[in-house]
Amino acid sequence: MRSIRGLPVAAITITALLALSACNGPADDTHPDQPVTKRRAIFKQFTRTLEPMGVVARDRKAYNPQEFRASALDLQTLATQPWVYFTPDSKARYWRKAVM
Repeated sequence: MRSIRGLPVAAITITALLALSACNGPADDTHPDQPVTKRRAIFKQFTRTLEPMGVVARDRKAYNPQEFRASALDLQTLATQPWVYFTPDSKARYWRKAVM
């Protein structure tokens, strides 16, 4: 068994991994009722709605006015939804100050 200064390498490795994992911040709370979870779900829906429009914009799909309009209307509806989940105690207030 390999050792460094009399300690097994495996023990040193495990100790280092445990110490590094203790330095990690708290895990995100992904409970379904948390505002961050709801925001993420809406932004994922943004991506799913916007992607077909992007394919058309990159000339990888023919332009269909009805489909494009339907996606645009969906985006218009989605645009108002995430903001209610940015609560006063969220980090977004710091970003707002930085932008303004």
